[in-house]
Amino acid sequence: MKKIALIPAYEPDEKLINLVNELKDNKYEIIVVNDGSNKNFDYIFDKIKNKVHLISYKVNKGKGYALKKGINYIKDNYKEYICITIDSDGQHKVSDANKLYEYNLNNLDTLVLGKRIINKDVPLRSKIGNSITRLIFKLIAKNDIYDTQTGLRSFSNQLEDYMLNNNGDRYEYEMNVLLNLKSKNVKVKKIEITTYREYDTDIYVADINIKSIDYLKTAFAKSIYGKNITYKTSNISKEVNAILSINGDYYGVQEKGYVLRNGVIYRNIKKNNAQDLVIYKNGEFEIINEDDISLEKLLEKGAYNVLSFGPSLIENNDITVTENYEVKKAMVSNPRTAIGIIGEKHYVFVVSDGRTNLSEGLSLYELAKFMKSLGVKTLYNLDGGGSSTMYFNGNVVNSPTTMGKTVKERSVSDIVYIGY
Repeated sequence: MKKIALIPAYEPDEKLINLVNELKDNKYEIIVVNDGSNKNFDYIFDKIKNKVHLISYKVNKGKGYALKKGINYIKDNYKEYICITIDSDGQHKVSDANKLYEYNLNNLDTLVLGKRIINKDVPLRSKIGNSITRLIFKLIAKNDIYDTQTGLRSFSNQLEDYMLNNNGDRYEYEMNVLLNLKSKNVKVKKIEITTYREYDTDIYVADINIKSIDYLKTAFAKSIYGKNITYKTSNISKEVNAILSINGDYYGVQEKGYVLRNGVIYRNIKKNNAQDLVIYKNGEFEIINEDDISLEKLLEKGAYNVLSFGPSLIENNDITVTENYEVKKAMVSNPRTAIGIIGEKHYVFVVSDGRTNLSEGLSLYELAKFMKSLGVKTLYNLDGGGSSTMYFNGNVVNSPTTMGKTVKERSVSDIVYIGY
């Protein structure tokens, strides 16, 4: 499968040269379309012309025209390929393009969209130092793609005609592609990629929009409910074909506490003063205290999953833990796992690293403060420490560790995941 990068370029600067060099290092065939740039920019194209297939014309005709010109060239010269369209201004990284390519390899009938989140959008991100790329995953429902504007896209030869048969020669072309694909029921996935570095810690956030609560699920280790039944988060995820997952509440180490999973009651033993997260069939979240309501009553109200670890970190937009609050005898700074909600069927999974030289870890208050800055309205703490694991598209995203000496997953009782 040929790996192709298509770059529309209008009066680019030195960033295009750097982009081409990095793409070559990553074994891409590169097509650059000079969309009628002024002659003052010829020196840029002269520096890359021996490394790319360069298509040029004298009059600027627009980004949509340039993309279609490039796709027609690819269609005429390649049979089986994955094409990444990427802007010339350096806003997208080649490492991001590689992630789209890897996903597309296993989903040839899908248009994959990527977007780099600009750090200045969120005040807390201003302290970002040397950090690694994180993944924000969005499972796009049909009515969610309208807001998507991104030049980083990936498609295979199977979709080339869909990409060409769209009106518009300028920026409207990219929107028309999405509308056209939607009307023809072609799959669209969006992968947003961002970098978070707060409190000397790497933080991984999955931002999830789903059209149905049916995509938000839970699963037991080895698909069995039981006290001593554990499996790694990645292994459970593979068994249930999860797209994205995090470790759950590790119910198996507790004798008490509600366990309701996918609408089925497994444990109905109340734990005194336990704060639980209730996920209802309509997609809403609620924090409850087990002293105040029975599990049967919750089921009657429409509860579908109940997670019992805690505490709650954010409720109704307010942080609910103090700066020094901690779970039992846990260390103040830890790897963390949490789940939250931003809006209707709009959720977040979050995992942080910790206990290593690279990542100190987070206090519960630090986690809550950071996630509130991202617009999270309700946030619930799940099992952390060595259990903290995020899995996405076949790989573990974070660096799980128990004592900080080795990176290794801990086996757990359960996961929360996104899947079909």
